[in-house]
Amino acid sequence: MINECISMLYDFKCDGVHIGVYNFIDRKTKHIRGRIVLTEDTIYVNFFATGSIRDILYDANFRKTEYLNKDIKVHKGFYTAYLNCKDSLCHLLEHLTSNIDTENYTLVLTGHSFGATQAVFASMDMLTFSYKFKERHVVLLSSPRVGDDDFVRYYRENVCKYYSFCHIKNRKDIVPHLPPRILGYRSININVEYVDTMHIHTIYKG
Repeated sequence: MINECISMLYDFKCDGVHIGVYNFIDRKTKHIRGRIVLTEDTIYVNFFATGSIRDILYDANFRKTEYLNKDIKVHKGFYTAYLNCKDSLCHLLEHLTSNIDTENYTLVLTGHSFGATQAVFASMDMLTFSYKFKERHVVLLSSPRVGDDDFVRYYRENVCKYYSFCHIKNRKDIVPHLPPRILGYRSININVEYVDTMHIHTIYKG
């Protein structure tokens, strides 16, 4: 699963036959924010990393905003970015899933860096879908921190029990340590795997 997600993000390759490839966009800029790849038994939702000036502005907006309730706070830039592509993504998913038996499909949400933060928000929204999937996976590559302690606690208790979750980081990469803890941000830290060159070593299982 991990190797497939990496290949999907960088080489646009995956096992199985591509039934369809579909892009979803930012409603304001009309830039492509990611793609959905449908195979014989899997729906891959891939969020792209920072790729435009608008994305950089999203990244730089470290201020926190309320999420779900007044106690839970998340990165305003990342959340705004997700809201700007949410309708395009959800409408596309609803259209695709209306024509297949989702109980025979695996849902995989993945993204790199900025894209990984979008996969986190999407994983929460996908739980509100009426469709049932055979399996659900979240695979993050070098994700920045998304929210505060309350967000991480909520995510771990209410989202991770429905998904197989993995976060892959490079040991020398600063991105997973941003925004800094001093600003109140925390990492989800479930099934973290660190990468040294081409070798993956699981250092934490939770």
